Amino acid sequence: MHELRTLWERTLGTPPPDEQFAIWIELHHPDIVRRAILKTAIKNQQMNRTMSSDHRFRFASRVMMTLTEQAASNAANKRLRQAVESRPQVLVTSHAKETPDYTVTGQCTTCGAGYTLGEPDGPDGPDYTVPTCFGCGAKQEKVR
Repeated sequence: MHELRTLWERTLGTPPPDEQFAIWIELHHPDIVRRAILKTAIKNQQMNRTMSSDHRFRFASRVMMTLTEQAASNAANKRLRQAVESRPQVLVTSHAKETPDYTVTGQCTTCGAGYTLGEPDGPDGPDYTVPTCFGCGAKQEKVR
């Protein structure tokens, strides 16, 4: 906290009370508090050093809230991206294409994703199969 207070004094002048720094540190990561102080100093400089002390305190608080929200959002997006990337990739196409894992035979009438031939449909014999959609899992019309 002492480093943040010193940074404020050097860049913005008279710092807020220690209680305000304690609140900021409790609510935000110290790196975010540091970045907010620097952004406030830039804003104050752009305004020809005309920001009042109250304006500087409020502006810094708002920057901290914004940076904390962005960090949380970025973390959630990163977790989501990792979850999506860890799923097996499925080729979705409406054109027939063979790969070692499966054969795409058409486009689903329900959701539009590609589908592949499924398991033999018992009573009709081994020549008939039931295509299954990659996207929604819907059974398609029988193909021969």
